[in-house]
Amino acid sequence: MSVTKIVGATFDPAETAELAYTAGFFDGEGCVGTYSGKLMAIMSQKTVLTPLIRAKARWGGSMYTDKRTAVVSLRFTGRFALAFIRAIRPWLLVKQAMVDEEISRWGTHHWRPYSFTPGIAACGHRKSLYGGSLRCVSCTQKRTRQRREAMRA
Repeated sequence: MSVTKIVGATFDPAETAELAYTAGFFDGEGCVGTYSGKLMAIMSQKTVLTPLIRAKARWGGSMYTDKRTAVVSLRFTGRFALAFIRAIRPWLLVKQAMVDEEISRWGTHHWRPYSFTPGIAACGHRKSLYGGSLRCVSCTQKRTRQRREAMRA
């Protein structure tokens, strides 16, 4: 592996090729957006998983498999998505404008959309943030269990 020095910066052709390949893969099989106040980048693939595995090893993220379609997705959220997008941005062709828009939108709204003070809910249980609203953790879990049991019956 040869490393070239360019005006005080280190240039590694192998790393550049990998970033360019990942950017091309993301251009074709990826999406970016802001969901629930978090920046999210997703890459999906059904057959060749090597690009997803390499990207996960480099930038982190979480891998999910859709059992119905057998599509494997690598999801980056928050600061991991930002690091991933900033690294591949110079090589993006199709999604560069979309990425720039999401980065600027996320930069201006980089806050948790729902803030709350941890404490006790009206029912006497601990309160938490569930899906953007303040709810009692125990009561929400109990209702979910009851709903699932009713569906099974």
